[in-house]
Amino acid sequence: MSPINIEVTARGKVSRRVRAEARTKLDPLGGFSKGPVPGARVVLIQEPNPRISLLARAEAEVNRQVGSSAPARRAVDGGSGR
Repeated sequence: MSPINIEVTARGKVSRRVRAEARTKLDPLGGFSKGPVPGARVVLIQEPNPRISLLARAEAEVNRQVGSSAPARRAVDGGSGR
């Protein structure tokens, strides 16, 4: 398993320790994928939002690598295309 390029960004008052912990927790994701995972992105948000009851939240995105002609379903189901 090759290392995943993990981009961690923050909005609001998010400590460096919490950012590092997010990176550590995302790093093993490559081991759960049937195909290469070249990158992941997480945004840590700690700010009030009247539409969301939680003050702190995380939004994550994991990038999968599949062939350019592969159907979208292949990217979701782990590469089998079924």
